[in-house]
Amino acid sequence: MPDVVGRLRPPRLAVAPASPAVGELYYNTGNNTLYYWNGTAWAGAGVGASGPAGGDLTGNYPNPTVAIARGTTLPATPVDKQEFYYDIDPTNGITWHLRYNAGITDSSKWQFVGGPSLILTPGAFTTLNDSAWHQIIATPALPAGQYVTWAIMTGNCGGAPGTWYVGVAITGSGIVTSGAASLVAGAWVTFGGIAASATATAGQTISSYYFSSAVSSGANAQVSLYVIPRRIG
Repeated sequence: MPDVVGRLRPPRLAVAPASPAVGELYYNTGNNTLYYWNGTAWAGAGVGASGPAGGDLTGNYPNPTVAIARGTTLPATPVDKQEFYYDIDPTNGITWHLRYNAGITDSSKWQFVGGPSLILTPGAFTTLNDSAWHQIIATPALPAGQYVTWAIMTGNCGGAPGTWYVGVAITGSGIVTSGAASLVAGAWVTFGGIAASATATAGQTISSYYFSSAVSSGANAQVSLYVIPRRIG
């Protein structure tokens, strides 16, 4: 009932009234908030939206969060501080969480926030004792950017002792190597852990390599390659 001409004074109550009709109002004297019944729940009038968020938001109002897009191609027109889940290896579930930094002066503005390494582990192979570098495995074509990569080698010398090296390289660049590992006949050894920085142009790959010298026949090994970005674009 209006108690002053041109004004409406809704019921002032400590608790919500029972069996409300759609559009019914009441003023909660406990938290000093005007509520209306929307057909499903009492919603605070003038306090913002409520219920599930949609569009570019997820969660529920009044405190939704921004939904982060994902895909295998970087957004064409990003804005500063935009985040993106980049599926670098969808088959194996490898996704990089990136954040766009418009203040970076070069084109690689997507900074790495988190996520697992891109891991490539081929099956065991028989080594060649020809004192030459051999490529083991390469990444898929990468976006342009700066990367950190490392390789770990596990192998077994079936006969006389020898020496192995492990390395990584980006397309067309020199191989960055680790220290040598001295092998003992009949024993397995794991070494490497070499870390190297690489700057790639769009479409280049990063590969792992091995080099063996004076290794008897029967030796076999496996080289795992790990890659994470610093920033890409």
